[in-house]
Amino acid sequence: MINPNCRVCEGQGWVCEKHPQKAWTRTGCQCAPVARCECQVALAKTTRLVATEA
Repeated sequence: MINPNCRVCEGQGWVCEKHPQKAWTRTGCQCAPVARCECQVALAKTTRLVATEA
C-alpha cells in the first residue's frame, strides 16, 4: 500500500536508491535504481494481510 499523501515520494511509492528523500519520478531523481519509499515500508509493517479460501 502506498500513502497517497506522502511528501517524499509524492504519493508514487518509489524513491531514488541513492537519494531516498527524493521521489523517483520524471521531475524527481532518477540517478540510481528505484527503491521503496518509507511510506510503503511503514504501511507494510502495520498492515496485516489475511488469506481467505475461495
